[in-house]
Amino acid sequence: MNFTKSAKTAQWFILFASFFSALFNPIHSAAEENCELEISAISACIMDYETGKILWKKNKDDSLPPASTTKILTALLLIENTNPTDIITAPEDVNKIGEASIFLLPGEKISSENLLKAIIISSANDAAYTAAIHIAKSEEAFVRMMNLRAKRMGCRNTNFLNPHGLHHPNHITTAHDLAVITKEALKNPTLADVVKMRTARITRENPKGKTLLISRNQSLKDDSTADGVKTGFTNAAGKCLVGSATRDGRRMITVILNSKDRNDDNKKMLDWAFSSYKSHLIYAANTPISSLRINEGEQEKLLVGTNTDINIVSKLTKKDSYSYQIETSEPLTAPIKKGSIVGRIHFTDLTGYRQTYPLIALNDIHRISRTILVSTHHGTEARLLSLLCIISTTAFTTRRRSIKSGTTI
Repeated sequence: MNFTKSAKTAQWFILFASFFSALFNPIHSAAEENCELEISAISACIMDYETGKILWKKNKDDSLPPASTTKILTALLLIENTNPTDIITAPEDVNKIGEASIFLLPGEKISSENLLKAIIISSANDAAYTAAIHIAKSEEAFVRMMNLRAKRMGCRNTNFLNPHGLHHPNHITTAHDLAVITKEALKNPTLADVVKMRTARITRENPKGKTLLISRNQSLKDDSTADGVKTGFTNAAGKCLVGSATRDGRRMITVILNSKDRNDDNKKMLDWAFSSYKSHLIYAANTPISSLRINEGEQEKLLVGTNTDINIVSKLTKKDSYSYQIETSEPLTAPIKKGSIVGRIHFTDLTGYRQTYPLIALNDIHRISRTILVSTHHGTEARLLSLLCIISTTAFTTRRRSIKSGTTI
């Protein structure tokens, strides 16, 4: 191609401009962003449990098979829909479920508490299937419950097709969605206790069935700070792990999908997260953050805050900085009771991560009395009206006195 002299000059200018732009404003690829932490997993992420902030990621939104990490959500739904002492009957077709099993017999009865331990600790597929049938009467109906629950948590790339995680090409989720599901699941104290158990013994009707349950989560043995959560493996999914550890009062969630060495990856991720990030308290629970104007109240200002401590998480090498925005649906009007929710407050840190909390009233605001309310809202007109009322009352009283004394006015 032939260029004119001016065209060639323009071309060289563009090339030099592109070079210097790349030099001073480098574009960070996914590999460069993650160069400070090298792991073997195809997809992974680290989440700060308290805030939900993703601290590190590698292909966190790639759709992949999750294997038995699926059972985290199955276990949560079992807890939410049964009592620990409820007796659950294994379905007649329970034997059709293969792979990991506690060898439930058709019609065998087992408590919900023991079924939960079998699902999490032993990763029993037959136990997960039994829970699904008991709760929803069919596997398809239970799967709908799973996907609806995941969607309500904020999962956008999850599509479960069974309660146990045995491979199906369309049974998929992401590292990020699994972290979201796990954060929600760990809020449940029953599940939080079970996921950190290395072993458990359950009672069975079937004397030949498995009663001693042993976790496959090696981190529970190797790391004294580890407290969960669930392993998974199929040929298609590879080695998967949703991990958790608590150190110095801070909890981290790790998600690892399709790893060559999930235990090594998990250790690297946890050590890096705890050593690279700090948590900083910016507002304690029930302390004033701001004040809002109140209509028709005995006081003009309402003190507002949150009912939980507010922390932000940042790298040790960076200064803590944040902004907040208060949102109310409509003008606030008295009366307002202390502790009532009056809106939401959004905290945004330097990275753009946003945390949202209910905004609560920190003091009572009583409604102003009617007489004062009229005076406050109508100013001069109200004062004139009050004056007319006084004059009318005085005239009426004078007239009554005059009539009583026989004098007409």
